[in-house]
Amino acid sequence: MKSKAVILPIFPLKTVLFPGMPLPLRIFEPRYKKMIGECLAGSGNFGVVLIKEGEEAGPPAVPFEVGTEAKIIKAERLDDGQLSIIVSGQRRFKIAKLLEPAPHLSAEVVFLPELDGDRNAALLTDQILRLVLSDFVQLASIFSLEPVFPFRFPNDPLRFSFLASHLLNAPMTTKQQLLESETVEERLKLARKLFVEERTRFILEEIPKSFPEN
Repeated sequence: MKSKAVILPIFPLKTVLFPGMPLPLRIFEPRYKKMIGECLAGSGNFGVVLIKEGEEAGPPAVPFEVGTEAKIIKAERLDDGQLSIIVSGQRRFKIAKLLEPAPHLSAEVVFLPELDGDRNAALLTDQILRLVLSDFVQLASIFSLEPVFPFRFPNDPLRFSFLASHLLNAPMTTKQQLLESETVEERLKLARKLFVEERTRFILEEIPKSFPEN
């Protein structure tokens, strides 16, 4: 069944929010302070979308089509009038139609289904990615000399795919590609490939720094 379009306030940013992940924001523009105020006054959430063209401040930016619904979990008004908030990613959505900004951008959006793809392949890739990511974290801790605190990955492959995407050190356009993955299998495979590449880059760049030639 096709999802029904709903209207959602849109906050174009130079970052990608994944479902289940936190994002701290400092709100200083009047139009977005108004938007957040309206969200806090009601039960409304808003959409975070990566900027495709333009800037966060100034004229309305052009966002990518796929973003994530954001729920405000903490809000604080600062002495200078700005708002400090923390949001948590909820559902992915696709913009069906941008609406005229008045004063902030809004859009008709359709929430996207979370599909497994080939479930057996997804589960296998999930297990491989967990090993790759655990190894990378341990390796990074050795060269940074910072201790690794115990942590547990979520058991659910969908939630793990979003966590891995969130943790990846990559350009935002790459993270947008992960967000837009149509299936869990597709996202896990791409994340695995990117983490293997990042691990290789880390070894090639960080080992020579740690053991310089005399």
